[in-house]
Amino acid sequence: MVASIAAIGLSLGWIGPAQDSVRGRETPTIALIGATVVPMDRERVLPNHTVLVLNGRIAAVAPTDSVPIPPGASVIDARGRYLIPGLADMHVHLTPEIGARRDFGDAPLYLANGVTTVLNLYGDSTILAWRARIEAGTLLAPTLYTSGAFVNEPRVNTPEEAEREVRAQAAAGFDVIKFREVLDLERGTVLTTRGLSREAYRRMMETARAIPIPIIGHAPNNLGLEAALEDGQSLAHVGYGLLASYFWPAQTRAFQNQKVFGRGALIGLSAVVLLGWIVVTGAALRRRSNLARQLLSAAVIATVALAAALLGVREVWRTDAVGQASRHTAVTVAGILLGLGALALVWRAVRARRELAAVRLYTVLAAVVVAGLAASALWFWVPLVRRSSESGIATVAREIGRSGVAVNTTISVYRSDDVAENPEVRYVRVPAWWKRFRDNATPRRLAWSRDLVAFLQRVVAALNRERVPILAGTDAMGWAFVVPGFSLLDELNLLQEAGLSPYDALRTATIEPARFLMKLQEFGTIAPGRRADLVMVERNPLEDMSTLRKPLGVMARGRWLPAQQLDAMLAPLAADHPAPAPR
Repeated sequence: MVASIAAIGLSLGWIGPAQDSVRGRETPTIALIGATVVPMDRERVLPNHTVLVLNGRIAAVAPTDSVPIPPGASVIDARGRYLIPGLADMHVHLTPEIGARRDFGDAPLYLANGVTTVLNLYGDSTILAWRARIEAGTLLAPTLYTSGAFVNEPRVNTPEEAEREVRAQAAAGFDVIKFREVLDLERGTVLTTRGLSREAYRRMMETARAIPIPIIGHAPNNLGLEAALEDGQSLAHVGYGLLASYFWPAQTRAFQNQKVFGRGALIGLSAVVLLGWIVVTGAALRRRSNLARQLLSAAVIATVALAAALLGVREVWRTDAVGQASRHTAVTVAGILLGLGALALVWRAVRARRELAAVRLYTVLAAVVVAGLAASALWFWVPLVRRSSESGIATVAREIGRSGVAVNTTISVYRSDDVAENPEVRYVRVPAWWKRFRDNATPRRLAWSRDLVAFLQRVVAALNRERVPILAGTDAMGWAFVVPGFSLLDELNLLQEAGLSPYDALRTATIEPARFLMKLQEFGTIAPGRRADLVMVERNPLEDMSTLRKPLGVMARGRWLPAQQLDAMLAPLAADHPAPAPR
């Protein structure tokens, strides 16, 4: 029976009432017959299977010959095609104030690229109303999950305020809590100054676990990554999440104290060297050869130590060099030289105990200053800089793996310069600040962003090796030229380039998002009972992920959208505004 129905169906088309479904009049039952199903519950394919959809849910997934097609069902011929779960972008922004279209007008961009679920990470009552319309079937768009307003000071300060805010957002119906710096959207300025106290941050996390509601966001930079891992906060970016909280934790108290100490010690060392040369010159003029020799050797040691310190400072305080091997080498060598200088000057101080008081005083002073710098370099700066070495990346990946937190990727935000001229930009309304960002590009910024992309890919690869839950996210519309939908496919490509297998890359946009949102029974796999979010493609994506670029059809909440309709949905978006002028 199934074979006879399929034989008269149009390839990639529909029979009977399915056309009404495409035009918005819901068809209760749809059968996609003969597909090779990639269920994503584990790495496997199910050849010649039929997926039966009833009222927006998957009713059956079984070999084609074993699935009876109900009378009146719409049939999609999927023979020779592959079906995967709809994709999820776990970091988007739908707020019109930052450039997104009103009334979820960017939804076609997501659907045309197989994205059937999005996590919006700044929301309000308007976004909740859109979510309700999507669930009711009156707004054609990806299924929407959303956070509320950002949680941080100065909106939230005390532990009691943190608890009230989390409970209020959960009661209002938001799906996740977003922790990050508070913004003034109208002015585009950051209002957060110091970040939450440790007590307020812990209360926020405890409250979220008790409800329970997932919590994700920027790491608490003032507290360091350790606080996020200890309390179980997932990270909304691999870059913003780890750079400022771990690889370069400039807002932590330890970093600030070491920086102040380092500057003071360098000033002291400079004074020691200057004093040494003055004394050596005077001694030479008075022909005090023995004293001159002693002071000369101490001054030379102090000079070498100063040069090493300055070399270390130059490399350590270059924040755009995170992950560069030359930086690790320079700082390590500088630290070793400082350590040797400290030992030499201490030895000089010991040997000088019977010599003139001026020699002893100078040598002791130089030894103390260099020893302080050496301690700071060897016990703080060298380990800090080496966090971005391969061994350092592996270490933090293991720590994150043990904590159980999820990490959102959003590597795409660092590729804005490279994608600013891509054809898909014509589909978005380019805000003025995007244009300024593009026009202000410099060769140095381009090189820095490309180096950072490569570094973050190494980090993601290490996280994957430790089986950290990785979520594919893009920050679509939240950063310049990150175009909805298209950017998720770019993100998956970046993950594959990082060394993830196609299966592992697809997990980040299917089952892992469902797990994070505590919706494993809703989406993320192709199985009975799941929401009918599906993507049909030409080739096996476990072998060739580029096939995702041209979906043959997308099903969103049981509604079938063939490729022709997806293209037709995009056309008005390109026509409603002029494309940005080339640089």
